[in-house]
Amino acid sequence: MSLPQNLHCGPCGWSYQHWNGIVYPKLKRRDFHALSELARYFDAVEINTTFYQNIRPEITRLWLRKVSQNPKFLFTAKLGRQFTHERLLGSAEVAAFKEGLWPLLRAKKLGCVLMQFPWTFRYTEENREFLIRLRRAFHEFPLVAEMRHGSWTHEEALGTLIDYHIGFANIDQAPYTKAMPPASVLAAIHRTGNASSDGPRNPQSRTITCIREKSCWNGSRASSTSSSMPPLPSFSPTTTSAERRWSTLCSYRKCSAMSVASRRRT
Repeated sequence: MSLPQNLHCGPCGWSYQHWNGIVYPKLKRRDFHALSELARYFDAVEINTTFYQNIRPEITRLWLRKVSQNPKFLFTAKLGRQFTHERLLGSAEVAAFKEGLWPLLRAKKLGCVLMQFPWTFRYTEENREFLIRLRRAFHEFPLVAEMRHGSWTHEEALGTLIDYHIGFANIDQAPYTKAMPPASVLAAIHRTGNASSDGPRNPQSRTITCIREKSCWNGSRASSTSSSMPPLPSFSPTTTSAERRWSTLCSYRKCSAMSVASRRRT
């Protein structure tokens, strides 16, 4: 059974040495590229390197060419840690980070930019204001917030995400004190927040929910939809056009992605 058009699944990253012979063939053609191979099995991939350094636009243009055989394929990219952890919002830093993502956005192949905040980023008035500033600095891009502290499930915190069109990353993480729990209600509220009969206020935007597998408990797990995670959205023939603007992006950890891809190759 094929996946709904607004459901995209793929791994976090693609450069892993131990994937050779499992996800990727041992003997590679001269024109082999990992992204072209992944695009055969998945329709999304997360760019991890942007968390640590900016990427050049010519690199993202190359990546677009390598996945062109899969018209459904989307990229997601992590926002640089200089913004989420060091709180740098200078115009030069913001412009430099955007430069490498413009080709993906203009080609309509950028699913979202993931703001991965540390556990210490709790819901406070100061952090709320910073989140709003961050949203305004990257107003051209679809943003998704990964909050690890449970305080972001409070009603006021949820309202901030809705009001400023920030998607929600529902992460599968090991439970610990005041950690963000898996929350299907939270994801559902956010999806409903931007969908209406008139569509989103920004005609270029769509509501995005991410389901991200943070760890591989008990070895490798091939799905982010275990009993601890909210169910993936299902769509009936009566689904409205507004509801179809929702996008769900599922990111697997490398061990689970390896398991999925190896089964599809056999």
